[in-house]
Order: sequence, then C-alpha cells, then structure tokens
Amino acid sequence: MRKFLPAVFLATVSSTVFAAASPVVPVTDYPKQNKINYQLSVSQWVNTQTAKVTVSINASLDQKSLQDIQQVIDKNLKGLANVNWRMINFTRNQSESGLESVMAVAQARIPTGQITDIRGKAKDLSKPGIKYQISDIDYSPTEAELQQALVSLRGTVYQKVKTEIDLLDKTFGNEDYYIQNIRFYSGAMPNGYANNRGNMMMKAVVADTAPSNANVSQKVQLNADVTIASTVAAD
Repeated sequence: MRKFLPAVFLATVSSTVFAAASPVVPVTDYPKQNKINYQLSVSQWVNTQTAKVTVSINASLDQKSLQDIQQVIDKNLKGLANVNWRMINFTRNQSESGLESVMAVAQARIPTGQITDIRGKAKDLSKPGIKYQISDIDYSPTEAELQQALVSLRGTVYQKVKTEIDLLDKTFGNEDYYIQNIRFYSGAMPNGYANNRGNMMMKAVVADTAPSNANVSQKVQLNADVTIASTVAAD
C-alpha cells in the first residue's frame, strides 16, 4: 500500500488546485444588462476615371514569327494605350498545317479619356495572321477605390453609434451605455430585421457602358447591426 500513497496524494492535490482555479459562476450571478439592438445603413458614391480593358489576341504563325510574338504583342498593346498591360492568359497549339496557333488575353486599367475609338485602334492593329479584339470594357471602380470607400463608411457608422450613445446617456440619466457589438456583412440583405443580424452589405450599381472621358460613379452601401448595452446596477 505504501507504494500507492504518493500517487493518491498527487491526484488529490491536482484536483483541488484545478477546482480552485476554475470556479463556476452561476448564470444568475452574471451582471444584468440593458441592451438596444438596431440597424444602420450608410452609402456613398465612388468615382473612378479609369476602366479595365480586356484585349483578346488570336494569331496563326510560323516558327520564325513565333520567336518574336511576345515583343510584337507588347508593342501593339502600347499602341492601344501607353499603360501597364498584364498578360493574364497565353496558350499555343500546333495545327495540322504546322502553324502555331496563339491565343492570348491582356488587361489594363486605362483612363477613360484614352478609350476613345479603342475598338477601332484594335481593328487597325489586326492584319493577316493576327487579330486584336476588345472583348470587354469594365467601368467599375478599382478594388482599392472600393476598399477606401468602405473604410470611410465604417467611420461614418462609428460616428453615428457614438451620437446614439450620447443621446441615450442624456435621455436615461447617464447610464454609461457602451458598444457591445457591431457586425458588418457582405452579400444580399434579406428582408426583415431578424434575418439581418450580424451582416454587412456592399451593393454596387454601375452602368454597363459609359462614354469615353467619363467620370463613372458606383454606389457603395454598408449595412451594420449594432448592439449598445449598459450594466444594470445591483439592488
């Protein structure tokens, strides 16, 4: 029996320490709170003076012409607009005739003032064996412009919540209300407040087309659910 005594003693001590370090607080002892839940919606227009232009290139070349195709494409894209073009896709296959079939896609953000007749310019660059075509012109703001707008809108939400807290303290005798939770969410907003808890929506509306040299605007909307609370004084 003497060999087992130390083990029993250690087990007893460990259980006692654990119980002392982790007291169980009854739910009924939690501080009572007054809570106010409400919803905020703010929006602003985001302006952009650029558009994302996508160019498709299709070519059928012999081996000699294939060696210089990348340089030729880069030069011709600079002829469309002297900006930073990105090649987002480039594939090549050999046909039964021995010619190389090249398909490439390039994109760039271009100031709207430089998009005048860009489709015509692409057509003029095309020649037997290689074709340039404007496949898309997207006037949506850049990701950086949209994120900057969201930062601004969150600041607006915080200011509105602060104003609400000041009003509550003034109305109810300075009960020291504070922000318990603010939740933002992205995606479509469902109907009804109960389905909107903990959500934020950024909704963008922009025309499919816009005239060249246009300052295109996109509306960004931010929704938030807010919980304000104050601790009820104990009796």
